[in-house]
Amino acid sequence: MASDKERVLSFKRRWMLNPLGALISLLAILAVPTALTSASLRFATNSQALYEYGFDKYQVGLYVGMERAELSRVAREMIAYFNSREEFYQTEVVSFGQRRPLFNQREVIHLKDVKGLIQGVARANEASLAILIVYVAFSLGRQRGTAAATLARAALRGSVLTLALFLALGLGSLVAFNWLFYQFHVLGFSNLFWQLDPAQDYLIRLFPQGFFYDATLMVFGATLAGAALLGAGSWLYLRRGRLGAKKEPQGMPGAWRSSR
Repeated sequence: MASDKERVLSFKRRWMLNPLGALISLLAILAVPTALTSASLRFATNSQALYEYGFDKYQVGLYVGMERAELSRVAREMIAYFNSREEFYQTEVVSFGQRRPLFNQREVIHLKDVKGLIQGVARANEASLAILIVYVAFSLGRQRGTAAATLARAALRGSVLTLALFLALGLGSLVAFNWLFYQFHVLGFSNLFWQLDPAQDYLIRLFPQGFFYDATLMVFGATLAGAALLGAGSWLYLRRGRLGAKKEPQGMPGAWRSSR
């Protein structure tokens, strides 16, 4: 097996001899955490079950004076809005026995900003998947016999990067979620319409901060699970290849040995 020093030297040689291939490899490694994270976020924002879980857990119906069926309808409509080309979302509901618009102007504008972020996540997911597809095609076209090992190494490195990033972010969220949540709004929005008052704004009653904490845990868990499965599968594949290479007779190197 190659030593760490030999691997570093081999990496440097690849950069010098094939900078385009090395750049594509680096982009593919970075695309792994982007693809996993954005996929988890897309699932969460499109999960009516998550919305309804929050409604039930935080007894939202009591604070907005709406029936459970009405809340479910709002969840369906909001998910449809986030995936549509409509600029704004508004609906009428029966709240505390009276029919009224659900949101005020401030909330409607903030929902438009939220939609922009959600659709930005979708574009990031599509872009990262496109990079990975290009990398797979590039590897198959250039390396053929050793492409599977190359792809497994990139997947493993991307998975390790994802696990490291999310373990750090997860620890930060456990220690200072409120501060991180505040900073997300400061950095993510160009206005102050996200500063809502539960005494008069229904949007913050529908989705209290506890809901976002739960949703964050779900996204973190899904991303970490995906990274762990991808990393474990890649590691097992590479390990099987190394064990197979060790069993081959001397002087008859296989595809794995020749790829180093």
